[in-house]
This record gives sequence, C-alpha cells and structure tokens, in this order.
Amino acid sequence: MFLDFMSEVEGLLREALNRCGFQLEEEVNCLGLDISPHADLSSSVAFRLAPLQKKSPAMIAKVIHQAISGNYRFVDRIELSGPYLNFFMNREFLNITLSQSIADDCWCGKMLQKVIVEHTSANQLAACALGAAPVMASLGLATINALLLPQSELWSDENASEIIARYGAGQRVVMVGRFPFAAEILPRLGELLVLEQDPGPEDLPAAAAPQVLPGADVVAITGMTISNHTLEGLLDLCSPQAKVVLLGPSVPLSPVFFDYGVDVVSGSVVTDIASVLRLVSQGGNFRQVHHAGVRLVNLYK
Repeated sequence: MFLDFMSEVEGLLREALNRCGFQLEEEVNCLGLDISPHADLSSSVAFRLAPLQKKSPAMIAKVIHQAISGNYRFVDRIELSGPYLNFFMNREFLNITLSQSIADDCWCGKMLQKVIVEHTSANQLAACALGAAPVMASLGLATINALLLPQSELWSDENASEIIARYGAGQRVVMVGRFPFAAEILPRLGELLVLEQDPGPEDLPAAAAPQVLPGADVVAITGMTISNHTLEGLLDLCSPQAKVVLLGPSVPLSPVFFDYGVDVVSGSVVTDIASVLRLVSQGGNFRQVHHAGVRLVNLYK
C-alpha cells in the first residue's frame, strides 16, 4: 500500500512538472522523494530544477505546488515548506490497508503460513518514526525497539506505578496521559493533575501543559508522545528539578532520553516471542500479552 501512495505522489509531481514545462532527465529517484521528519513523503525536486531554470529552489517549489492537481486518492494534503513539497497520507489509505489485512486474516490467527514484512533497510523503516502518519510512526518506533541492543544489566523490575508513587509522595504530580493506575496511587500523592488529548471530567486538556508542567515536582509522560512528536515540547516545559518518568510498552529502553531531561525510562521486553506473536495475531490486549511473555522493566539515569 505504501507503494500505491508513493506512485500517486510520483504521478502528481510528473503531471505538475509537465504543466509547468519543467523537464528532468530520467534517473533513479529524479523526483527527489524521501521519507521526511515533516511528512510521509517529501520531494526535493526543486533543487534539481534550480540550475536548469536559473531560479531559486523555493520559487520553483511554489510554482510546482500551484500546478499540482487537486484530485487525490491516497494523498490528504500537500504542503509547501520552502524548497520542499511535503505529502501526507489520508484516512482512506489507512482504511484500505487495514481492510486488506483483515480480509487476508493477517491479524486473526487463521493463517497457516508465516507473514513476513520486508523492507530494504531497517534504518529507513526506523525513519518512519519521524513521519506524520500515526501508523507509520508507530511502525518506525517498533523498528527502533527491535534494533536496540538489550542492556539487561541496567534494568530493574520495579513497577512504574511504584516509581511514580515513591517520587510523588507529598509532591505535585502531573501525568501526560491518564494511566490505569492513577486512581490506585492517588492517595499516596500530594496532588495529581492529568493532561489528556480527550479529557474526561477529572482531566485537564493537553493545551494546559504550559500552565501546569513547569510547576510539577514529578512528571509521568506516556510513550505515545514519541510517535505523535509532542515529547520534545513537553520536556522543554518541565522544571530542571522535576523527576520525569517516560513510560509505556512502546518506549525504547535507551539512555538517550536522559540527555533530554528524562530520569526514568519504563518500557517492555518480550521474553516469550512465540506466545506473544500468537496473542497479538489473535487480537489480545496488552494485559494478556504481558502475562504471556512480556517483562516490564526500567532504566534509571
């Protein structure tokens, strides 16, 4: 399916170039398409045309952007960013991908053969973590997790809820994301505020982060902020004196986070691959997968 999206982007670009009267020599990736931190696909074709047209890449990109047809199937929108043309996938692309997977019984545990997802480069697949599409970003993050070398000598098995309760005793705690254990540890905390994208009656909206995070003594941040690209901004809002815990099964167990103000990284490690694969293929929830063969571990600064 990603190749279908890329093919549509290539077609849109070629049509726009023809409308503009721009010509390129046919060569490998002459349209300059690549996965970008700012889009699902980005084109740097304006740089290739600049010497031929004797105009700035930004000016050429603007002309191409204006010439692109508005008739898309898998493209949601196209944004102009200086000399770059940024392309984003739409909801139909995701729906078709999931529908095809379900129709093929890929996730229902009914297939008799193994399903292998191939990619030319693990590093390129990991770069999807920087993309704007949630599914691709999650896939990239999963790839990063798979590539990290285990550092089991540095791991501890204490539950993340206990870490937050210990740090938060008599302190002001802010959770970015309402964790299932929030109510359980509430009596042990001085104060608890929860920021949520879709806030419940007792939550604050995510937009309140600039008002509440600087005054927090302890901050617990969901790993989802890595794939939705809000983590860096949230860490910038935390006080240098605050204890920051980054947690969730998708969080990479990497000390790199310590360089950005995180004190504890709480993630997961698969200990029984066969059992976990079976449960995931059958649609098991995380609690079931955890008991089947996932170890919850922490990495301290």
